[in-house]
This record gives sequence, C-alpha cells and structure tokens, in this order.
Amino acid sequence: PGPGLGSGDIALVAAGTLAAAALCAIMGVAAGALVRSQVAGVVGALILGFVVTPLLSIVKETAVEFTPFGAAQVLAGDPNADTLSSAGAGLVLSAWTLPLLVAAIVVERRRDLA
Repeated sequence: PGPGLGSGDIALVAAGTLAAAALCAIMGVAAGALVRSQVAGVVGALILGFVVTPLLSIVKETAVEFTPFGAAQVLAGDPNADTLSSAGAGLVLSAWTLPLLVAAIVVERRRDLA
C-alpha cells in the first residue's frame, strides 16, 4: 500500500510528462541546430547532466530545479520538489527553451546552405 492515486493525479503527471518531453525535444533540436558537431553536442549534454547539475546540487540543493533537467523532473510530477510548482517548472523550462529556439532560428537563417 502507498498513497492513493486518483485519475486526476495520473492525468496531471501524464500531461506534465508530455509537456516536459515536448519542451526538451524542442530544446534538443535547437541545440543540435546551434552545435553542428554531434560529438560536441553529446559531450556538452553529458557534461551538463553529469557534472554541472550534481555540482549545482552540492552548492544549493533547490537550485537544481531551475536547470533544464530539474525543471523537467518537476514538471513531470517529482514528489520531492520543494521550490517550484508544476506551472513554475513549465515556465522555467520554457525560459530555457525559447532563447535556444530563437538563437537556432537566427543561426539557421544566416547559415550558408550551399
């Protein structure tokens, strides 16, 4: 036995997970458009995920929720989230995604395709 989950709770987690996945996918496409090298992109993502985020949690534990990975976890329904609500996590993840998307669009339009 554990906490009783109603259909509303399950729908909230499912909607949050889908929103987080969509925003992370947009962020990944934008980062891929900015960084043309696959190796550099993968290494950068691994460094962000496995080095920067844990170091940030050592400095201040609640600051992790303001990173893209942390905001995605909160938006997907992390029960241990202390600082952000689901709506706040959606705003934080959108705030990470929008500048990357705009920068990717600007860079792609200026890039010579020939």
